[in-house]
Amino acid sequence: MPQRPDRVTYWAEIVRQYRQAGLSQAEFCRRNGVTRSALKNWLYKAPYRQAVEQQLRPTTTPVAASKPRRRSARFVPVALAADSIPTVPVPREAQPAATGALEVRLGSGRAIAVAPGFDPETLRRLIALLEDRP
Repeated sequence: MPQRPDRVTYWAEIVRQYRQAGLSQAEFCRRNGVTRSALKNWLYKAPYRQAVEQQLRPTTTPVAASKPRRRSARFVPVALAADSIPTVPVPREAQPAATGALEVRLGSGRAIAVAPGFDPETLRRLIALLEDRP
């Protein structure tokens, strides 16, 4: 169905404004003084819609304006900084049994499992850190 160029240009502009407005059809039509049935014709009926789309289509497609290709999701390695790892008490039943290990329970409820051959100074510093002492 051939359309008059001035009419197509008018409705192409109305459709462009509607798409950018972010309003419901009823609200857009009320604010702009157009009938909802006419807007729906130009949005959905094939000959009208095709004429509007042709009018709105740029004559040349710049490279920057082309649709970016979707990339598939992928996983990336993540490393946590020691300061960002929260310390959470581990329930006794969830702790692995270590042969010959010692367990130190702090006043805060935290527990530290120490394997044989541990460095006592490192343990002192760890306890002070966990108990918020200098």
